Amino acid sequence: MPNNRTNPDLSERPANPGERCTCGRPATVVYLTPCGEGVGYCGLSNVPRLSTCPFCGGGPHEAKCPDYRLMLDADAYGDQAEQAM
Repeated sequence: MPNNRTNPDLSERPANPGERCTCGRPATVVYLTPCGEGVGYCGLSNVPRLSTCPFCGGGPHEAKCPDYRLMLDADAYGDQAEQAM
């Protein structure tokens, strides 16, 4: 994920507990896009994605899962939210 030094259109903030990277791991920073969408980043760019996507239940994705959510909702995602933590 580019930081705001390479893309001035992005601002960032520290991640809150429970917020997720696009790979499914806990986010350390959240990038805020110009349209107001928050995208989590774990800081681990050279590690494989989780084998089971916590957002859609499928396998690892090459890019952000279309079902990505910054904060997993345990009611909506059930056991997948707990397993991703």
